[in-house]
Amino acid sequence: GKAGTAHDMVVHGPVALGRLLPGTPEVEDLQHRGEDVPKVAVHLLIDTGSHLSLVQLSVVHVLGLVPIRSEWVYAINQQPFRVHLYRATLELWFEAAHGRELLSVPITIGGMPEVVTRAEHQGVLGRDFLRHYELLYQGHKGTFLLKAPK
Repeated sequence: GKAGTAHDMVVHGPVALGRLLPGTPEVEDLQHRGEDVPKVAVHLLIDTGSHLSLVQLSVVHVLGLVPIRSEWVYAINQQPFRVHLYRATLELWFEAAHGRELLSVPITIGGMPEVVTRAEHQGVLGRDFLRHYELLYQGHKGTFLLKAPK
């Protein structure tokens, strides 16, 4: 992905553009009933400081996600708060051996209040997601690369 300039990378961070939709079982159920599958375009900050991937609750509500469990997380000020976790699918472009490839990836994502996020993005991709991929951060060039495993 391209953040713009080296300054943009510092100010805005590396942001992945993708789409979130419900998890596979929920998608199959919607399709079986002949209903449309909701999809929401999202800007997700690549956040190696977060152990958990999170998205705004407004996105969770649009997708009609149902919590599967909850977990305590700590904000940057070390204040704990409880988040519900949801099963979803994330569509993202990855660099592959033969060029760019759109992958649909299952993800467990926490719902967070809008006040926690900056206006430029709707959530974060944390280490729970990033541990499966290779991230090349080139701050001096204002670029980053998220590669799928070989």
